[in-house]
Amino acid sequence: VIGKRLPPDQLMSLLLMMFEGLADPDQNCSRAAAVMINALLKERGGVLLDKVPVIVALIHSKLQEVDEEHVRKAAQQTVYILASQHKTAVVSSLLGSSLPFDSHTCAMWKALATEPTLTSQILELLLDKVNRDVPYKENKSFLSGSTCERIATPLPFAATCALHEIMSAPESGAAVLGLYPHLFVALLLRVSCTVGVQLPKNLQSKERKSASRSQVPRNLDPCSCAVEALRAMLTQGGSDEVVKSVGSAGGWELMKSSDQHHDGIALLASAMAKHAGPKLPLIVKNLFPMLNSVYDRQRITTTAFFAELLNSSVVSDLILLESMMDNMTGRQKDPCTLVRMLALRGLGNISSGSPDKVRKHGAQLLASMVNGMDDKDDPNNLVALEAMSSLSKLLDHVEERDIRSMLLHIAIRIRPFFDNENHELRTSSIVLFGNLTKFS
Repeated sequence: VIGKRLPPDQLMSLLLMMFEGLADPDQNCSRAAAVMINALLKERGGVLLDKVPVIVALIHSKLQEVDEEHVRKAAQQTVYILASQHKTAVVSSLLGSSLPFDSHTCAMWKALATEPTLTSQILELLLDKVNRDVPYKENKSFLSGSTCERIATPLPFAATCALHEIMSAPESGAAVLGLYPHLFVALLLRVSCTVGVQLPKNLQSKERKSASRSQVPRNLDPCSCAVEALRAMLTQGGSDEVVKSVGSAGGWELMKSSDQHHDGIALLASAMAKHAGPKLPLIVKNLFPMLNSVYDRQRITTTAFFAELLNSSVVSDLILLESMMDNMTGRQKDPCTLVRMLALRGLGNISSGSPDKVRKHGAQLLASMVNGMDDKDDPNNLVALEAMSSLSKLLDHVEERDIRSMLLHIAIRIRPFFDNENHELRTSSIVLFGNLTKFS
């Protein structure tokens, strides 16, 4: 009754008084204040859009002030009611909280995981925040001369942390499942773009201060935060076996390594093929455009993921082989050496994932391997090594007529590697030469 009849200019004043009542030492009074706040917001909260930041800040301050379970639950209900009326404003207000999020802010994020429809909308808003801005900015370091530091941009970083908090709540499962392909792709690419990326300067100083006070700070490393969000997403999306499989092989740590990131991604792809095959068609469709990303890291991640998927029969079963093979072939002109190498690995993996398809596409696959051996921008011969290794795997499955026309060219190309100082190059070239002799 009060909510319906109270003039608009007095509504906020009454709410402020009720928030003060949450700290009343008499539990009956604080419970009554909580009931009053939520009743008022349900009835009249729609007119309080411009007051959302104030209300969110009030909720946070009361959670800090009052350590009572009934107050915490009531505050979470308040956040939920407010978000159901003004989700964009609530998300923006919470994203403005200091990082790392304290336990009270985390509780407020988790309040947004309780109802699947609202949770889905919140997750989509956060995905938009992750993807809208560039993942990092490059600053020239005074100490390291010409080297550029990559510094995480604040909004995508905060949104990634928020996604992790919401998806850590078991209640988020239904919403995560509904957005599974979009969340997976966004977080996979977020991981790739944060490898080696540093904290924003203001957070670096905060981390140093907590270290000097011998506190144990929450891990604020941008890449670690992205990996944890991806793990939470897979768990709530029903892919706990994927999380366990990647973890037991050390894949989550590899993903954070600049040198071995692609190996971690390969372990993830293998686990997805084994435990989450039905999810792959939409994931693959959403990843295809990333093969043309302006970021080398995103192209490396996507190519590594596809290359390992081609090692599994699930690609052929899901009718993904031809499109993935064409995309891997198209990566042979990529400016990044690692992308070109991984593309050849993927094409070679068809010999184990879909051996019955190699004969059909033999000429195309062999041409790709020969092009790899002829790569002119390959100073360390990484592409040539992968081409020779992959070609050896393909030879058991190709038509003799397809290989005969290329025999002489391949033999001439690999001959210089017989005496190479690099053991892997020597071994791979000699093994390939031996495999070719059966066609001579």
